Amino acid sequence: MPGTFAASLNGSTSRITSSKIVSNPQTFSLETWIKTTSTSGGRILGFGNSSTLTSSSFDRMLYLRNDGKVNFGIRTSSATSVATSTSALNDGTWHHVVATFKAGVQILYVDGVKQGTASPGAAQAYNGYWRVGTDASLSQWPGAPTASVISGTVDEVAIYPAALSQADVNWHYNLGLSNSAPTAQITSTCTDLDCAFDGSGSADSDGTIASYAWDLGDGTTATGVSPQHTFAPGTYTVTLVVTDNRGATGTATKSVSVLAANQLPTALFTVECTDSSCAFDGSGSNDPDGTIASYAWEFGDGATGTGKTVSHDFAAGAGTYSAKLTVSDNRGGIGTVTSSVVTHAPNELPTAAFTVQCTDRQCAVDASGSNDQDGTISSYAWDFGDGQTGTGETAQHLYAADGTYTVGLTVTDNRGGTGATTQPVSVVLTIPPGTVVAKDDFGRTLAKGLGNADVGGAWTVAGSVSRYAVSPSAGQWIMQSPGNAPTAMLNSVQATDTDMSLNINLDKAATGGGIYVALTGRSVAGAGDYRAKVRYVAAGTVYLAIVRTNSAGAKRT
Repeated sequence: MPGTFAASLNGSTSRITSSKIVSNPQTFSLETWIKTTSTSGGRILGFGNSSTLTSSSFDRMLYLRNDGKVNFGIRTSSATSVATSTSALNDGTWHHVVATFKAGVQILYVDGVKQGTASPGAAQAYNGYWRVGTDASLSQWPGAPTASVISGTVDEVAIYPAALSQADVNWHYNLGLSNSAPTAQITSTCTDLDCAFDGSGSADSDGTIASYAWDLGDGTTATGVSPQHTFAPGTYTVTLVVTDNRGATGTATKSVSVLAANQLPTALFTVECTDSSCAFDGSGSNDPDGTIASYAWEFGDGATGTGKTVSHDFAAGAGTYSAKLTVSDNRGGIGTVTSSVVTHAPNELPTAAFTVQCTDRQCAVDASGSNDQDGTISSYAWDFGDGQTGTGETAQHLYAADGTYTVGLTVTDNRGGTGATTQPVSVVLTIPPGTVVAKDDFGRTLAKGLGNADVGGAWTVAGSVSRYAVSPSAGQWIMQSPGNAPTAMLNSVQATDTDMSLNINLDKAATGGGIYVALTGRSVAGAGDYRAKVRYVAAGTVYLAIVRTNSAGAKRT
């Protein structure tokens, strides 16, 4: 009967090829049962000259057209001949298809009924292999389908070296309809590792169940209606095959999970309290052989709760309570734990206070005057108002520029409460009159860069250091191309009132638009600078200008 061990074809690449080569078959019969709902057609069964690749010569085949009708095709040396079924076979039910060829006559049968004949003469001569499924493209064949192979199932494929008669076809068709396969059914009951199986729900609509064959999924087998078996812990696929009194079979499978005797879960919890409000968390609980199914809480003041995490407000306020967690696992086992919970009255926030002493731009801050009425201060956080911060009860800070800054202090107590305060602080860098803050006689030799000034720290240069050098008594600013202006600054020098002088020598006369040299006496980040600007022109004239630039780069002379 078709369907018991049917093969599924996927509509694109499925194929099964005989390993035996056949010499130019001119008398044969092709027989199969098919079931499909495809509207894309495709090859069912045919002959080709390759056992592994796409055939270059192929014919003697059955194929489904897009409209559901079946063609039986023979290709001679000069033409292609087809016999076509009278109706579509893509109705989702089983159909019996037989194609015969003898003495140049081809006949197609469907469900025991002759569909048509043709007399093409001899089929093209070559040796090849019989194949179920896809082969070379059918695009040049009459009624060519879209798909290369049908999407559906085939069964009971047979190829004969003779032409079956009408009586043979009818006999085979009726055999396929005569017996309905039995239906297998499994029920099971397991206690820990022991399972009892029952196949008595299996049935045969036109006969009786003759035998029961069990594959228990762990390498063991059994027979009979209701076997029993002890497994190792795990999940197994149990298979039952029932055979009816006429040899047809039915199969059922069932997944069975078995566990050893239940191990009880362990209850664990943590608790965090703010004043008298507490985030009970039981996520640390575990079950060694399963999962936690439920969490039940007793808070020690008569109140209860459920869930992995819960919150609870203790109405009585400050005190010590005995909290209990009971967990249940997925198999009914329980575990409990009890722990003391201490709550407090509402926290009184700390008070922040500090003093500050400054010398020039160096300031010392002291927060020892801060206090907490119901606890202790655990941390001190400083904001010095210039983008810098600090920690500790006392701290030191050096400001980079003169000005008035808002210093802030935030204190945190032992229960997380905070207090904050601010106060303005003014700092001024005081330099005695006549103090030399920057000087460089360039009494050194450097092949690249400018090094450190005699007074004023390191020179900061713009661009590559190869644009700068020092030979005894001269620093060299090297312009490598027009508009390529080297710049160097003594950035560590800070003063508000200065006198500056500079000796300048050019190693080449000015050309074109001239040569510019600028001396920056004061520069304030983000605000601009003051500079003396000298211009040497080709005519030998020298121009001098005093320039102030603003933060956007605009100049005022």
